[in-house]
Amino acid sequence: GERTVELGVVVRLDERNDADLLGKLAQARQQPVVGERGHDEKHGVGADYPRLVHLGLVDCEVLAERGDLDRGARPLQVVDGPAEERQVGQHRERGGAARLVCLRDDGRVEAGRQVAFRRRPPLDLGDNCEPAVGTAQRACKVARRRRIESGAPQCSARLGLLEQCELGGPSVRPLRMPGVGDFADRRRKAGACDGARRRFMAISFPDGFLWGTATAAHQVEGGNWNNDWWAWEHTPGSGCTEPSGDACDHFWRYPQDIALLAELGFGAYRFSIEWSRIEPEDGEFSRNALDHYRRMIDACGDNGVDPVVTYHHFTTPRWAASDGGWENPTTAERFARFCERASTHLGDGVGIHCTLNEPNVVALMGFYLGVFPPGTRDEGAMGKATDNLIQAHRLAYDAIKAGPGDAPVGLTLSMHEFAAEPGGDAQMARARDRMEDVWLDACRGDDYVGVQTYTRLRFGPDGLLGPADGVPALQMGYEFWPQALETTIRRAVEVAGTPVYVTENGIGTADDDQRVQYVTEALRRVGHCLDDGLDVRGYFYWSLLDNFEWSLGYRPTFGLVAVDRETQTRTVKPSARWLGEIARANRFDS
Repeated sequence: GERTVELGVVVRLDERNDADLLGKLAQARQQPVVGERGHDEKHGVGADYPRLVHLGLVDCEVLAERGDLDRGARPLQVVDGPAEERQVGQHRERGGAARLVCLRDDGRVEAGRQVAFRRRPPLDLGDNCEPAVGTAQRACKVARRRRIESGAPQCSARLGLLEQCELGGPSVRPLRMPGVGDFADRRRKAGACDGARRRFMAISFPDGFLWGTATAAHQVEGGNWNNDWWAWEHTPGSGCTEPSGDACDHFWRYPQDIALLAELGFGAYRFSIEWSRIEPEDGEFSRNALDHYRRMIDACGDNGVDPVVTYHHFTTPRWAASDGGWENPTTAERFARFCERASTHLGDGVGIHCTLNEPNVVALMGFYLGVFPPGTRDEGAMGKATDNLIQAHRLAYDAIKAGPGDAPVGLTLSMHEFAAEPGGDAQMARARDRMEDVWLDACRGDDYVGVQTYTRLRFGPDGLLGPADGVPALQMGYEFWPQALETTIRRAVEVAGTPVYVTENGIGTADDDQRVQYVTEALRRVGHCLDDGLDVRGYFYWSLLDNFEWSLGYRPTFGLVAVDRETQTRTVKPSARWLGEIARANRFDS
């Protein structure tokens, strides 16, 4: 059958060298973009669009995890402390202060800087303790009593990847832990791995389980001209199919949108605040912009909705981008200053804080694959961006924690189910380590980690594979694979050791029945994790509105609510009312 995909780039990373970084880049649906306002002139961000030689059909949104990312280890010598070698961008431990010195391949020092590593205490999750959660009272209670009654073990169930009988992926030996492995064995012997036995059942979610939807400022507000993405949209050759323009006009229509999601039955709204509005120039803060986002938080409160605030969702102010962006360590300090100022002004009304949205995507897509701003294609740049984004999270975490309220703080990560076909294990392991595990390591000690999952990635001996035969492909070009969510939740618990919120999960489709089918299976998988004692505290569907999907423009439709691009009229889809009723009941009859 026919299916629609975007033409993007797949790189044979295991065979690439510096000479391979030049080649012809194929663009799909490329069209000229004309600025509509006086300040929409072409800018230099990403103007020299680099190119690659190995091409394939993929979706640009999932290029972040494509292929073997290991182009050879570049050692990191840690001095002023025990010396050891690590790959660039990997922070496996948090010790005292250390000086990081990046060594060139020929052994000479390339750069050095001082980085402070501080270990933050994890939440006390003992049975007689209650973690601090601020005003997100619905968000942070786990169903310990429910699991005691059902006989589930009272420990962190770090089972590793599920076996083939549960996920239909490659057979993987689970991580054995005292008690937990025996419990899993008992469930398997009782037929728990039989999909027919687990498929049709009622799922009661824990008291306080948080149900929400999500958006991002640049994707829905409109008119965010002062950030790097607006400049990228108007840069010839960037690969963007269209500009964001007025988006969904959410900057002005947020009162109605928040009231709508509350009426549908959702108890939480995850949205981002736009850094470039709040700090339009270095060190200059807009009280009006801060007041605007404070009013959004108040609107959530007025509607009985917990506000979940993301401080960085892919967009960086132009003034910061032009000064080296995330390759410049100063950007991490500037971001922490912004978070301190913003969190102080927003006050204790915030239910949950997210420092960074999918920084693993920002680092790879923008600094290595070059399909996000600034359009750089250099592994060293990606390593620097990784270091600085991790440092930005740590500094922002401390800045927000020092502010008003005691709401939980964490970050969100793009995660996939990683599957290896015969001969693809090494490729898969390297990709997963670079794209997920290094970031999950950086989340250890945080209050939570946000899991954001849409599909799986398959690897063969030569790298990434396309959709498998017989598996439907979606608007984004990737597989219909909702069961991936169970794998990624378990992986996050296994590696990061923190509580989990599913901060994004959803499907881009024009078929609303397919949306219901996808979410149905995803929620079943969340139920499996809860049954096994994993600390999953909420589920946020992406997205509330059909919105601007970055380089793919407005064609993919993830929203529970359709938006007319001419009139901005909202139309509630049947899936919105279906999922809202589940949220209202906190129960799912699957």
